[in-house]
Amino acid sequence: MPAITEQQPSVRTGLFWRYWTASTVSNVGDAISAVALPLTAVTVLHSSSFQVSLVTAATYVAWVVVGLPVGVIVHRLPLRATQFAMDMVRAAVLASVPLAAWAHVRAMAQLVVVALLVSLASVVFDVGNSTFMVSVVSKAEFTRRNSFNSGTFSVTQMAGVRRVCRQAGGEGGVCVTRAREQDG
Repeated sequence: MPAITEQQPSVRTGLFWRYWTASTVSNVGDAISAVALPLTAVTVLHSSSFQVSLVTAATYVAWVVVGLPVGVIVHRLPLRATQFAMDMVRAAVLASVPLAAWAHVRAMAQLVVVALLVSLASVVFDVGNSTFMVSVVSKAEFTRRNSFNSGTFSVTQMAGVRRVCRQAGGEGGVCVTRAREQDG
């Protein structure tokens, strides 16, 4: 990506809004899958609490295991291509869940592996996302744009959870309880 100078504010503004839109769509997907995978374990696979906790833990384990080294690796890669590739990895891995259901080969191990791979791709994407924003926003606008981006992230996380819980027939903390009641 060519360097953007301070004399090109309209180009920077357009780049920021493209970045923000892509980031928002990705964040909504993350929020939905963070709730949908454990709910799938409960409602489709009739999993125990321990098994559901494995899926949930797998969703976050990559941050603990590879969070720091990924920063060094991502810094050496082309950011836009890396982010696009990680979104495609997440989409393909998540698509394997309904495909497995269609083929009648649903398994708890698959959900754990899907959660792990989505977690790893999310770490790479998020680290790149933080780095990429600096290249599309001027120093003068950075605080305002970063605050806007952080607020959007918070809204998308809550909206994704609410959307999945409503589909399962519950609200907030009663989401899994309602799903279990409907299932059994």
